[in-house]
Amino acid sequence: MNKINYFYPGLPVSSNSLLPFSEMKIPRAENADIEVQLVASVIFDIPDISNIRYEVSLNDEPPFSVGNFINGYKNVLDGGNYATSIIFKFTLNDVNPKQTSTFKLKIFDSKGSFSNDMETTVLFF
Repeated sequence: MNKINYFYPGLPVSSNSLLPFSEMKIPRAENADIEVQLVASVIFDIPDISNIRYEVSLNDEPPFSVGNFINGYKNVLDGGNYATSIIFKFTLNDVNPKQTSTFKLKIFDSKGSFSNDMETTVLFF
């Protein structure tokens, strides 16, 4: 079982908060650059998570963040499973009011086979 426990956009990077949000007011009328952070928690059934890969994409485009999980940042759960959290920080360029952005997190097992995915959407106004 390699599955995403949660995946959500956190408040802007400058707020230093991981509170979830689904709507965000942009500071200008159009073409704003917005800092976004995505927060995820993933549960694993194996202790070595370094060969488990993730991909993050925006609006079904090719992934903008790809990598492997790090063994040093995991917790042991009751029942023998493992969990880790990860935060992705980036800037969305040219954001306009009434625009939505849908982010998708995918995870792949150590053999490269698809395991699980989850989406989250932000509305800008």
